Amino acid sequence: MSEDRFKSCRYCGNRIHPRTRQCPYCGEQIGVGWFSAACMLLVALVVLGLLIYAICRRTPIPKPKQRIGESALVISAKW
Repeated sequence: MSEDRFKSCRYCGNRIHPRTRQCPYCGEQIGVGWFSAACMLLVALVVLGLLIYAICRRTPIPKPKQRIGESALVISAKW
């Protein structure tokens, strides 16, 4: 009965305990749990959201205003 509980390593094929996260024979990681995968996805979405927010909320660079009097002086100086 205890033989049924063991599973095979995907990498080396040896039998390992089902709760083992690292194969004791080859040293490979058995898998990422659903909680770790969900946390990584959540962090990636938060970073992406912050980048989009920063891009959308940028303050525009004000353009220098041209005075009406200055342009009239330049035009009259040429004549």
